[in-house]
Amino acid sequence: MKKVYFLYSHPIQYFAPLIKQLTEASFCECTVLYCEDTTQGYFDAEFGKRINWDIPLLDGYHYLFLRNSFLSRIGGFFRLSNLSVRKYLGKKKADVLVVHGWGYFTAVFAICWACVAGTEVWLRGENPYNQDIKKSGYKRLFKKIFLQYFLFKMVNRFLYIGKQNKRFYEHYGVPADKLVFCPYAVDNERLQQSRPLLSKNAARNQLQLKPDEFVVLFSGKLVPKKNPLDVLKAFHLAAIPGSRLILLGDGELMPQLKTFITDNQVTNVLLEGFKNQTELPAYFIAADIFVIASGMGETWGLVVNEAMNYELPVISSDLTGSADDLVENKKNGYVFPLGDINQLAASLKQSAADAGWLRAAGATSLKIVNGYSYHTIITNFRQALVN
Repeated sequence: MKKVYFLYSHPIQYFAPLIKQLTEASFCECTVLYCEDTTQGYFDAEFGKRINWDIPLLDGYHYLFLRNSFLSRIGGFFRLSNLSVRKYLGKKKADVLVVHGWGYFTAVFAICWACVAGTEVWLRGENPYNQDIKKSGYKRLFKKIFLQYFLFKMVNRFLYIGKQNKRFYEHYGVPADKLVFCPYAVDNERLQQSRPLLSKNAARNQLQLKPDEFVVLFSGKLVPKKNPLDVLKAFHLAAIPGSRLILLGDGELMPQLKTFITDNQVTNVLLEGFKNQTELPAYFIAADIFVIASGMGETWGLVVNEAMNYELPVISSDLTGSADDLVENKKNGYVFPLGDINQLAASLKQSAADAGWLRAAGATSLKIVNGYSYHTIITNFRQALVN
């Protein structure tokens, strides 16, 4: 049985259940190396508050927390500088090291050390091609030199998360035989099991919503890359009778949202603030449609996966990383050009006007997201290990 180490910056609510299921599959020996322990809570600068996830993040798998080194005092890229990672790499210690991204020192150091020590390196990143090509010339040139001619030369397998991420690797010269589809996914099974526990009417009653309202849901950090103000403006412009917009999340744009609501006398918008994992199902069940308007920096948007597990149609900006994979225009939602508030408003109006389409689109969402699952990842990962 091969020994596989996974390197993550910290325990992540979307990844921990995946590692647990990989461990339960019993075709490899899994250990997670974490660069820092955030399980007792941490301050999230974008949310602007301390976060402590209310689902277990360390259950069901083997893990170790690495000691940070003196280099961490430099901060920035060096904030996570866990030189002790080298103790776990080498032919007699690990067969494969799976590294998530390369945005911090430990990740790059581990890739280099594993290459020298004889441990295979598998890389799972998020970068979408359509965002990468929008970056300035000198940044792209530096990235091309660093990635294509240095870092990627040490990687044996690239675990791409979706279509745009695959194009990104291909752009930087990664051959097809090194690419393995390991889609970005959430715990579909857990989310779908929660759906029958609460009816739509019961969820709306719990949230003090009317049974016949057209409910639009946004969930995410209230920060510039998420463009929550675009969602609010488009909803106000659409002026759909008997409608309600729910904005979940917190962050620096909260004052601007409140100002717009006050200045325009908007009465059918709820600013609900941050909601933890176990609080979210009621909102997804109560909603009719989900909206994400993100731009540069939204490399995927796993909240879209969450919404689709609750059979919600999705309206997405074209620059959101998951749009090419999860949103089939007019079938399970609409894709609008980033920043086009008029088109977003029109999509909201079209959706609200056709209850039959909403039901069919929701069913299509569920069918699509079932292919973006932990099961798909584990199946493809297992196949890659034996090839």
